[in-house]
This record gives sequence, C-alpha cells and structure tokens, in this order.
Amino acid sequence: MSLNLNNISRQDQSALLQSLKWIKENSPISEDGSRKLFFGIQYFLLKEIITRYTTCTSIPEGIHRRAISLAMQKWLINSVTDEDDALLSAFLRVLELEINQLKTDQQVFNVLMFLNVGENIHDLEPISILGDKLIIKTWNDLSTFRTEELWKEISLNYPSNPIFAFLGNKQRPRTWVFSPILLTAKSYVAEDAKSIAEDRFDILRAILNLSGLRESVTFYRSEPKQYSIFLPTPVLGLFDMKGNLVAPFRAVDKLDPDDYKKSPLKDTWLSSARRMLPLFEQEVKSSSIEHHILGVLRLYQQAIDLSSTESAFLGMWQVLESAVTFGSENISNQEIASRVCELVGLDPLFRNGLKLFTEMRNDYVHNGNFVQEGDDLLPTLKLIAENCIIRLISLVADFHTSQELRVYLQYYPLGDNELSRTMNVIAAIQKTRAAKSGYKPAG
Repeated sequence: MSLNLNNISRQDQSALLQSLKWIKENSPISEDGSRKLFFGIQYFLLKEIITRYTTCTSIPEGIHRRAISLAMQKWLINSVTDEDDALLSAFLRVLELEINQLKTDQQVFNVLMFLNVGENIHDLEPISILGDKLIIKTWNDLSTFRTEELWKEISLNYPSNPIFAFLGNKQRPRTWVFSPILLTAKSYVAEDAKSIAEDRFDILRAILNLSGLRESVTFYRSEPKQYSIFLPTPVLGLFDMKGNLVAPFRAVDKLDPDDYKKSPLKDTWLSSARRMLPLFEQEVKSSSIEHHILGVLRLYQQAIDLSSTESAFLGMWQVLESAVTFGSENISNQEIASRVCELVGLDPLFRNGLKLFTEMRNDYVHNGNFVQEGDDLLPTLKLIAENCIIRLISLVADFHTSQELRVYLQYYPLGDNELSRTMNVIAAIQKTRAAKSGYKPAG
C-alpha cells in the first residue's frame, strides 16, 4: 500500500491541505515548544475530511480511523515545514507508517454469540457467510472457553441481561433459549473482530427473518415491538485461541428479556434459507448484484430490529429506496415508488397505494406528522420491502453486476413505445461508432 499525492486528485489534495494547515495553525504550543492538537468542533469536522480523502480499501474502516488519529498527533509534533506539497507529503508518510504498524498487530479471535433459535438450525450447516464460517455449538462445547469470566462480568454489569435467568440464587444463561454460535475472525484489533462477527451474524439473521416474516402479517400490536423473530445476540464474547476472555463483551439491554424466545425453524423457512445462503458464502465483488443485495439485507435487518413504529417505517422505506436506487442516484420518491412497483410486479391499480405511502413518508420527514394508523401501515410496507428483496435475489441468475441491474430498473418501467424509441437511439449510436471505427455491435 502506498499513500502519495499521485493517488489523490487535485481537488482532494486541496481539501486535505486546507484541513491540515488549519489544524497546524490553530493547535496551541506547549511549554516544551511542541504543538498539541486542538480538540474542538473544527478538529472533528476536519478529521472527517482527512479520513474521507485518504480512504484505503485494503484495511478496515476502524483501523484507518485509528491510524488517522495517531498520524495527526505524530505529524503535528514533528511538522517543520510550511510548504504545501511537503506538508501534505509528510502527513501521508506518517499515516502510511501508522497503518503498516497497525497491520502487523493482526490477531485471531474466537467470537462467541448467541441466537434464539431451535436446534434444527444444525440442518443449515455448514454455514459460511462472506468467507467466514459460523459454527453452531452446543453448550457443552463451550467447556474449552473460560465462559465463567464472561458470565461473571455480565451479571455484575448487566444484571437484567436477557441471556440470564435466575436459577436458585444465581444467574445462569438461559440455555434452553439460545444456541451458541462461534466465528473465528482474523483482525487487527478486537473491535474490528467484533464488527466482522456482528455483521455476519446479522446477515444470517436477515435471511432467517426474511424467510419467516414473509409468512406472517401482524396489523395490530398492543405495544411497540420489533418485528424480528431472531434477535441480536444479547452477549458477545471475544476469546483468544487458548479460550481466554481477551476483550470486553457487548450486551444488549434495550430488548425486553421476554422478547427472547426460542424460535424453531419451520421447514419452509429452512428451504428458503438454503436457497439464499449459498449466494453469500464467499466474499462478493463490490460491482456484483450480490453485493447490492447484501446492503439491502443489512438495512432490512436494522429496520425490523426497531421497536418504534415511526423509525421502523422510515427504515423500511430506506430498504425500498436502496433496493432500486443503488445509493448514488438522486431520483424523486415518486420515481422510487414507480421502480418498486415494476420490481414487485404491482398492477397500475395498486400504484396509487404506494404513492400514498410516499406522501406519508414525506409528511413525516418534512413536517413531523405520522399517521395514527402507522402501526397498521408498517406491515404492508414491510411486505413490499420483503418482496423487493426476494425479487432482487431472483434476478441474480439474469444479471451479474449491479450496473446491469441498475439499467434494468431504469428501463423496465418504460412503456413499449418509449422503450422502442430508446432502442432505436442506441442502435443509431452503435451504427455511428461502427462507421467510424469498424466496431460491429453485437446481435
């Protein structure tokens, strides 16, 4: 990896240089003559600019951010030049050294998580998500890990954690509810190993929830409640290869312990999950349709984990938006609704219904008004989002890249006459190119 000015556009160089110069000029000088970083609002804003324009795709975001913080301190202490190119080059050299140093600290962690699922999840084994194996364990298998340290820490700091129940006078894990899941992650720091494990765990949950929730619709809830059947891990423990607890756990306290109930996988859910899991077994290219679907699945899982109806409504709308716009397109909500209708296959009669959802979304976002019947509207929007995801998955066989899928969604809503005119224009362009360069259009 090499960070140099040739890899950064002139516009980005200018933004970086202005940020670094401001930090240097506004950082106070200590008694020994060295400069110390000024930690104000401006610093944190400029740090985001520096992070954005020195992004390195070969390392996790967490490592890059840590390297930025370390590099800014060391660069400021040792900065002796005010010349623009030299000042920027000096910072990039320090940043590269910090990244390389952090990369040498790569370790292997065993990450232990817990899923409220029945024993028949073993029917899905082996489970691999983005190249990482998720191994379903029994509680007896955990004897190789010093889990007592984990239980002790949880009971002291999170006495109401949903993984626990009182057995006699002591708290013990609710072994009859949870299935332990183990993921081995190779990462630079414990925090990144935790992030990797949680992401794979959430992708698995999204696939299982998608399979189960499409079979049920709840139009009335007496109290705010998340839609997830399979909930976030209430405890996450990181262990070294010898079974020692090496990093703080993360516990979920926002969910009611009663929410955690064992959910067996129905045969239809298993069948659906078996069809989807192979799509994400290995790392996927950023240009692939599978990568696009993963992003939508992550948003879907976030939305159904929300108990607030208003937040879940916006989250589910974000699922629809992401499914048909690929994040970078700036199109109207009406166009989003049109693409969703075409993707799901809704007849024109039903498009006015989705138009109403669009108006409700806009009224809430811009005016803060959410309809009283919102709790009844959310299941409908959820069903539409789920059908969007299933439809995207069905298109994997026809399209290999997200760019192809983007073109499909752009042109599919066109009427036959407009589509024919578009084809004629494309044919004319190809004919002109063929005449100039000998290029022969396919077909």
